[in-house]
Amino acid sequence: MDINEKKLMIVGPTEIENDILRLGSEKMMYNRTPEFSGFMVGINENLKYFFQTKNTVYTFVSSGTGAMEATVANTMSRGDKVIVIARGLWGLRWAEIASRYGLNVELVKLGWEEQIEPDKLKEILTDDMKGVFINANETTLGLLTNVQGIGRVVRDTSAIFVIDAISSIGADEFKTDEWGCDAVIASSQKALALPPGLSFICLSQKAKKMMERSDLPKYYFDIKEYEANIHRGQTPFTPATGLLYQLDLRLKKIRKEGIENVIKRHARLSGMLRAGIGALGIKFTGKNMSNGVTGMIAPKGINAREVVNMLREKYNLEIPPSPGDLEGKVFRMGVFGNLGQKDIMQAISSIERSLIQLGYPVAPGEGVKAVKQYISSEVRPDG
Repeated sequence: MDINEKKLMIVGPTEIENDILRLGSEKMMYNRTPEFSGFMVGINENLKYFFQTKNTVYTFVSSGTGAMEATVANTMSRGDKVIVIARGLWGLRWAEIASRYGLNVELVKLGWEEQIEPDKLKEILTDDMKGVFINANETTLGLLTNVQGIGRVVRDTSAIFVIDAISSIGADEFKTDEWGCDAVIASSQKALALPPGLSFICLSQKAKKMMERSDLPKYYFDIKEYEANIHRGQTPFTPATGLLYQLDLRLKKIRKEGIENVIKRHARLSGMLRAGIGALGIKFTGKNMSNGVTGMIAPKGINAREVVNMLREKYNLEIPPSPGDLEGKVFRMGVFGNLGQKDIMQAISSIERSLIQLGYPVAPGEGVKAVKQYISSEVRPDG
């Protein structure tokens, strides 16, 4: 089947606008020139806007996991005590990386809808702790963590606050500096709506001081090398030039739209999606949902993987199941990228038909009707 027929409503990669896609095939620029340096300086400044920070944002040629590993390797030392707060698969990745680097990990494993209470965190956050690691959005569930509340607790301690914001930043409100975030990780294939291949780390001054004592091995991901180059618009190793062309345009579009409006756009699309899904009688994974990812619990007697497979094979719609312990129980939909209300209604219609064919009782048209009602009930600027 032609891959171009597929509609992506996964949680990355995303549907990409044609003008951005075309930039990936443009003639390469030589990266050791004043022209390239000026180009990178502009990107670096616009990344600060995207992260809502005054601090430096470093760009790596890697997936988001590479940036997660780089953050551990650059800010921690062997034997350091850290807390990892996790309630799903991606939260556990922090623990896996930290353990492989010889850190002493205290894992706080939460249930789906649990949040760690500030008083509880204060109890376990001892003076010798060097880091608190979380996921802003647990992507396997589409549920947000209270970043702002945790930041208030960690801010006045010697530990740094490290956040995987890969599937949250750009879709949900995220104020890096204001919320006391010391290391924030993002990647290109979520709300930035670019191809995979770029990751980003924003470090506070507190995190940079931690770098001075780090004794963990690093070479390609040595942030000091990036720091030495970034102020002159350069990178220590070969950059992904085509991806940078695309990033440059995306960041300029975000500037023009305004980050607040980018977040509202994701919220609106998810609102439409959830109106339609809710009308089908499907329950969600929780209440504190991300704007970018909607987690849904498969109806009784229905395997989530069957829904995913039918949408792929019969309706050219790609959505992801949830892995690990959630396999067969939860499926998800993302609204990152070049999507609109027509795409949402088509997706809801496809889900309706899939569920009917799988034996789940759905009244045809109810989901789409609910989406239309959601759209008509929105408050418009003219009234």
